[in-house]
Amino acid sequence: LPLISWTQENFPINGVRETNQITHAFINANIYTTYNNKIENGTLLIKNDKVIKVGQNIKIPEDAKIIDLNGYSICPSFIDIFTNYGQTTKKNESELSSWNPALNTETNAVDYFKINVKKAESFINNGFGTLNTFNQDGIIRGSSSLIFLSYDKPHESILLEKAALCLSFDKGSSKTAYPKSLMGSIALLRQAYYDLEWYQKQNEIFNNSLKAFSEKIHLPKIFEVNDYQSIFRAHKIGKEFRENYIIKTNGDEYQRVDEITKLSLRLIVPINFPHLKISNDPYDNNKISLASLKHADTAPFNVSILVNNNIDIAITTDGIKEFSDFFKNIQTIISSGVTKNQILKTLTYNPANFLNIYNLVGSIEKGKKANFLIFSGEL
Repeated sequence: LPLISWTQENFPINGVRETNQITHAFINANIYTTYNNKIENGTLLIKNDKVIKVGQNIKIPEDAKIIDLNGYSICPSFIDIFTNYGQTTKKNESELSSWNPALNTETNAVDYFKINVKKAESFINNGFGTLNTFNQDGIIRGSSSLIFLSYDKPHESILLEKAALCLSFDKGSSKTAYPKSLMGSIALLRQAYYDLEWYQKQNEIFNNSLKAFSEKIHLPKIFEVNDYQSIFRAHKIGKEFRENYIIKTNGDEYQRVDEITKLSLRLIVPINFPHLKISNDPYDNNKISLASLKHADTAPFNVSILVNNNIDIAITTDGIKEFSDFFKNIQTIISSGVTKNQILKTLTYNPANFLNIYNLVGSIEKGKKANFLIFSGEL
């Protein structure tokens, strides 16, 4: 059940204004305050969009609206920090001040955000309450925005206008010839960092692209890679410029798990497992490489391998076409040896911790946002 809360209104209201200053008391519920802490037969008090109290034997205010959840459970809403949800428009190359249109440092996801009711409904019905969204185009992709899922009023959905700076090695839709290769992408990104260092040391020349880069350089950084080898390429750039990238992987990092473990990386991991089309004709199957066969066989164990090596990961829905596939794959991961508490950690605590927003969401605690889901049966 989605819970919609309201904050202070700053738009004109037609008709009688509602204050919505109601305290809600959810009683007799099993409450997961965190991924590894559960309160039996507990009470949750919320007012507006904040958690007031959570626990057992809580005194309920006389004016509270009581909701009896006997037989139901509550847990923090899931968080996906790698989506393009609600992104509607891309900048034209002529609008960018960077000398290379693959460097979209001025782009702010909040400027192109529009609620997609159909997608929002799918996310909410499957337990998600908070998303990090951005334009997934270019080597520097600009800033992402952290949003609460809702069905109307985009301005009320924004939790953080600028949540992270997003990067990759893919030039994206840029029509400019350079870069043409992975080597060129690496060189262009390194040059952007060196240009920033120069820009911050002088005050004679103004450059809007570098100004935007300078203003966003303090944000957490999400770096998308296309294969496990590029994890090490991104890490090397991060080490050169004193960055601690959050790496969004391709799901094949189990192949170098020993080396990745030594780097103490934080990973955003997709679970869109590969599916091979095996023909009845053995000659057609000769076209399928042994590497492809091995990856299709091992990819479902990727999360288990990472978790067992104490690598911090956040699971993303990126690459999943249908939510039915997402939860089917979650069940596959659980059958590979990952506990349900560990799965809940990858969907609540870790993504919030990666983006430094655990003080706001990711658990049900006093003072945090009332962003949670109510369910019956097994989560």
